[in-house]
Amino acid sequence: MDDAAFLAAIERCTLPAAELDHRAHLRLARLAGARTPELIKRYAASIRATGKYNETITQFWMRAVQRHRDDELLDKDLPLKHWSRGLLWSEAARAQWVEPDLRPLPF
Repeated sequence: MDDAAFLAAIERCTLPAAELDHRAHLRLARLAGARTPELIKRYAASIRATGKYNETITQFWMRAVQRHRDDELLDKDLPLKHWSRGLLWSEAARAQWVEPDLRPLPF
């Protein structure tokens, strides 16, 4: 699926949930930019998965796609180099941006 069709499927909430994997989230961040959080939230609501949304993780990956090589981005655990699991999966981190507690971001 080309980029335009992919973005349209996200916007219409018609992309099969199984296809919205880590790579798809990265692709969305590249294509949608600042609209990414809104699109993910709306999509999550459409599949009744709003509890999975995490603002801190979304913001991290949005920043990371601008500054990292593609091979680095494939490491889904990259955020854990900066946040402890407890903080990253906290209610606060899900609701809003939370600064890293292990080491600062390089960007």
